[in-house]
Formats: sequence, structure tokens, C-alpha cells
Amino acid sequence: MFGNYNGLNYRMADQGEASGVQGGAGGGGNAGVNLVNFHISKLEDVCAAMAETIDKNNEALNTLSDAISAKYESGGDKLFQKFSSHKPSEYNGNVDPVELEEWGYSMEQLFDVLDVPANKKVKFATHYLKKEAGDWWRMSKETLSVPGYSWDKFKKDLNKRFFPQELQWAKKQEFLALEQGDMSVQEFTAKFTELSKFAKRMIDSEEEKVQYYIKKLAPRIGMVLVGAPSSTMEEAYNKALAVESRAVLVPAPVVQTTSAPSG
Repeated sequence: MFGNYNGLNYRMADQGEASGVQGGAGGGGNAGVNLVNFHISKLEDVCAAMAETIDKNNEALNTLSDAISAKYESGGDKLFQKFSSHKPSEYNGNVDPVELEEWGYSMEQLFDVLDVPANKKVKFATHYLKKEAGDWWRMSKETLSVPGYSWDKFKKDLNKRFFPQELQWAKKQEFLALEQGDMSVQEFTAKFTELSKFAKRMIDSEEEKVQYYIKKLAPRIGMVLVGAPSSTMEEAYNKALAVESRAVLVPAPVVQTTSAPSG
């Protein structure tokens, strides 16, 4: 009979050893007892070797676990190191939909540039949630972060917390009421671009966006653009700038009035 463990090999009841044990015992009942003790001694050696090997394996596993933990705690993931080297912006939980929108957009730009896999996007981005936003994530991630939790789902949950429905409705109304008025074309376009993000259900194509833009321009500019259709926002914006600059360079004609002759 043979026993093996991690390179340890011995023969139980080896003829030579067993014979020596039996012979040395002088025969009789003592021989059987000595033979049993011999096997017990061998089994104790095997158990000791097994315990030593298990201890070494546990020590190796603990070392590996510590190394893995240290790697991620220190940002050892090479992709994350590249990501963090771009110094992503932080979001503190301010109830400011523009700030929140810009934070999400800046994250998506980095995801695209660095080809961040879908399963790492939430992990990378949440590292830059601070103050109230960071507190919200720490309290919510156990229930929200289920297998397959996507970036799109994360954005919806973040918006639900920091951009509630009431505020979304208010921003939509602000967009609907927007007019150029006394703003320059540049100022108006910046405001239009900012608020149009909150009316995506109304503006689901570039063509519709251009139509809304022209409609909200001051009549002296919008009327000109109606007669010169644009297919993109950039094209409409450049035309509006050109019309505005001409209006500045060419002042409106002065109407001369003649006084009635004195009688």
C-alpha cells in the first residue's frame, strides 16, 4: 500500500520495514502492536507534511490577495492610471443640471478616447463622485450595482437623484421660452445649446434643432436664414453671425424729415 502527498511517497507495509519491525519485536503479540505503531508514525508524518503544505498555500494565497488589493487600492490598473492622468472633473452633487450634464459628457469623451470597456465605465467614473454625490454612491452602490449595471443605467440613477423631474420640467420650459432678444448671436447660441440638452424628446434630429434655432433668433436675422436653409447647426450659426455682422457694418438708413414752411 502506498501513500502520496505533494511529493511525499512512502510504502505502508513495505516487506523489508515490516519484516524488521516484526522480527525486532521478537514475535508474538508485541509484533502486531509495533506494526500498528509503525503505520501510525508514518501517518503522523504524512499529516504533518499536509499541514505544512496547507499553511504554505494559505500564506501564498494571502500574499496574492494582498497584492491584488494593493494594486486596485493604489490605482494599479494600468487603464485606470491612464484615465486618471487626464485629470477627470469631479462632481460634488450640486443640483445644477448643466454641471451634471457636462460632467457626464466629459466622462464619455474619456471613455471613447481610451476605449474603456463597458464593464469598467461605472467603476472609473464613480471614483470622481465627491461630497454629496460620493455619499450617495457609497450608500446606494450595494443595491444599484448589480451584475450588468451599465453606464446608461448609472446616469439615469444619478439624474434621478440630482436632477429631479421637477427641475427637468423647469429647464424644458426655460428652453421653450428662450428668445434671442438683445443677446448677441454668440451668446444666444451658447444658451440655446445649453438648454436644448433638456428638450431631447422634442428635438430628436439635427433638422429639428436647426428649425427651433432659427425660429428663436431675432426676426431681423431669422427671416434671412429662412430664405437660406441650413442643414446643420454649425451652418445656421455661421449664417446668423454673417447676418449680424452685416447689420452692424451697414447701419439702418436715417429717415430725414422736412419741417413745414413757416407761414
